[in-house]
Amino acid sequence: MAKKHYLKKSVLQATKERIEKTFDNFERFYISFSGGKDSTVMTHLVMAEAKKRNVKVGLLIIDLEAQYKHTISHIREIVEEYKDYIDLHWFCGELLLRNAVSDYQPKWVCWDNDNKDI
Repeated sequence: MAKKHYLKKSVLQATKERIEKTFDNFERFYISFSGGKDSTVMTHLVMAEAKKRNVKVGLLIIDLEAQYKHTISHIREIVEEYKDYIDLHWFCGELLLRNAVSDYQPKWVCWDNDNKDI
């Protein structure tokens, strides 16, 4: 097994350095934002760098239709907070997803055009 080499920096500092490197090396890029805790932290870190450099970052939100009301509210708050620094792409379209709550319907389609009435 290879010997581990530890860096003399925190995970936060290493993350910020990687984000800076991304800004240094790419003219445009996107981050995906689900409204969960992990993507919220990453969005705040990326947007801090975007604000520092006064540039826009593509923000991709894939709306799964059946998300919690508070999750959607949080997503809207983040979009509003960073509106001057994001290129927003909020996707609401048909996607075949795994259904973990039913043995009878192992898959479901969000934003199903054939079931708009329900």
